[in-house]
Amino acid sequence: MNTYELGVLDGRRFLGQDDFVIWDCYTKGNGIFDGKYHFHDFYELSYVYDGEGIYTVNGESFSVGRGFLFLTTPSDYHSLSVSEGGFLRYYNVIFRENLLKAEVADALYRQGRLLCYLAEGEQYESFWS
Repeated sequence: MNTYELGVLDGRRFLGQDDFVIWDCYTKGNGIFDGKYHFHDFYELSYVYDGEGIYTVNGESFSVGRGFLFLTTPSDYHSLSVSEGGFLRYYNVIFRENLLKAEVADALYRQGRLLCYLAEGEQYESFWS
């Protein structure tokens, strides 16, 4: 795994004046973000719909693939890695903390572990219908 660090990604660069943005993302092995640890001042909700990779957050690694949904908070130091010749396609919703009620944001910070869910079978199919 590449240990090159990107550091802090500034929400102004990715969000501009918006409170949230939705992207259809494509990550490939040896891509610009592949295996590069970073954190940012916004939340990131990602839903994988094709491919596979390894998501590492706060030192813990998870295999991610089709149907995997996960939330990254501004305090999470993380990276996404894809094997050589592989790829990962996912929707990425990035949003500012002001969209959350204060008690929800506090609970997410206290959680201390990755919030994730795996949609399979009918659940996955119903997402697309």
